[in-house]
Amino acid sequence: MVRELCEVQGLIFKRKKYKEADVLAKIMTKDHGIFTIDVRGALRPKSRLGAATLNFSYGKYIVNTNWKGISTLRTFKDVKQLDQLYCLLYTSP
Repeated sequence: MVRELCEVQGLIFKRKKYKEADVLAKIMTKDHGIFTIDVRGALRPKSRLGAATLNFSYGKYIVNTNWKGISTLRTFKDVKQLDQLYCLLYTSP
């Protein structure tokens, strides 16, 4: 299995704790659909990756993947929080 470094643009819509300081996040992309990424060290206090992978974060993510199983997040670019989407989902009946 050959792993490749790929840049994907998408929305993180689910995240849960994995191991001691890691997070598993589901990302929805236009080109590749939905897949899971492992964000190593995201729960550490000074982690930049943790802030970039909060729920409803949209941006470009550089992942190490083979398109089967869990991919690993390496870095990110131009990530922004979609707070209005969260507020809309929270207040709707």
